[in-house]
Amino acid sequence: MIQALVVDDEALARARLKRLLESHSDFISVAAEADDGSEALTKIANGNFDVVFLDIEMRDVSGIDVAKSLAKMDVPPAIIFTTAYSEYAITAVNLQAVGYLLKPIETHALADILGKLAKVNRIQAGHRASKSADISYQLGNKLVRINTNEVCYFHADGKYTALVTMHGSEGLVDESLKDLESRLGNAFIRIHRHSLVNCDEISALEQTVHGHFVRLKSSNAVLPVSRRALKLVKSLL
Repeated sequence: MIQALVVDDEALARARLKRLLESHSDFISVAAEADDGSEALTKIANGNFDVVFLDIEMRDVSGIDVAKSLAKMDVPPAIIFTTAYSEYAITAVNLQAVGYLLKPIETHALADILGKLAKVNRIQAGHRASKSADISYQLGNKLVRINTNEVCYFHADGKYTALVTMHGSEGLVDESLKDLESRLGNAFIRIHRHSLVNCDEISALEQTVHGHFVRLKSSNAVLPVSRRALKLVKSLL
């Protein structure tokens, strides 16, 4: 799930954007909001946002200045400018923003830019995965430690959670899928209540009379995809 910060000095503008984003709640969630640039920078420094919807003309610190500050981060959140002025399009490109939304924001324009965001977010996930933590799993009588980059997928069976590595090893881990999903961020995707999959391992999406399933690069497993996760899985292919 993509975590968003909405930044605008107009409360009505923030409320409208949040309402529009509710139609895409299977893909994106508004985790916080800010009413000026200074507050936005503070929340970004203390939070973990994947995207910032950023008004340009604000009191105190402008959206442009916020974007320039974010560019100094190792892995900055994606930026989508929101503005009433189309002349900022060149600025958005120069600051490597995903794009910009003209106010009043239209539903089709938002849908288009969220499609672009899904691709950008996958790249961000790759950068974050390179810094991912190790994880330990039980393999017979041994406790094995690997980097999460080497995990193909996790799956839950009752009260147990297991991982399958890209090399075919399988073992039990002490964390729940919910905790793993929170810790690993967008490098992994929850495709089903029983499965958490490495985004880079998804090679194909298939539809049968029994529903949708994903095929993986490093495993022969064919895993079911819930209707809730279907849109997000499609955006990764």
